[in-house]
Amino acid sequence: MSGAWPEAPFAQKLQRLERLGGIPSAASWRVLREARNSLAHEYPEHPEIQAALWTAFVAATRDLLGVWAHVKAFASQLGDTP
Repeated sequence: MSGAWPEAPFAQKLQRLERLGGIPSAASWRVLREARNSLAHEYPEHPEIQAALWTAFVAATRDLLGVWAHVKAFASQLGDTP
């Protein structure tokens, strides 16, 4: 990867990873990231919001595990994993 890779914007890195086959989809990565980020916000006085966020996150775990399997297989092809 080029020397400019570390300075590239995150969206550009996702697109490049998708082109290289490192992630299955930049768009689905963003959806999973948004689900994770939503959990970082606390709503102690709104349990219904917390419940909805956790429900959405749990629903996304199948996709998350699929992305993990894809990334692990990609890394294995590169020789980065045992």
